[in-house]
Amino acid sequence: MSDFFLPQKQQQVLLALGQYKFLTYSQMQRLGIDKHRPNLSKILNSLRDRRTPLVRKIPHQMGVEAKHYLTSKGKDILNDLFGLPVEE
Repeated sequence: MSDFFLPQKQQQVLLALGQYKFLTYSQMQRLGIDKHRPNLSKILNSLRDRRTPLVRKIPHQMGVEAKHYLTSKGKDILNDLFGLPVEE
């Protein structure tokens, strides 16, 4: 185990992305990570806006939801925290 700490909601996002590869806000809401889109936005921003981002999003057009995915560092953290290998 590493000394890396993430709040529970951020851990849930990483676990869900590790399982499903790509997720939108509405899919994360259906998975029960959080009920409110603004809260999910804050969680994902904190995972994206780091020196070494754990999550990235695919650019999207207006009216289409952004899809989020794990970076290689996010996959490493997921493996370190939970011992879960993430397939490429």
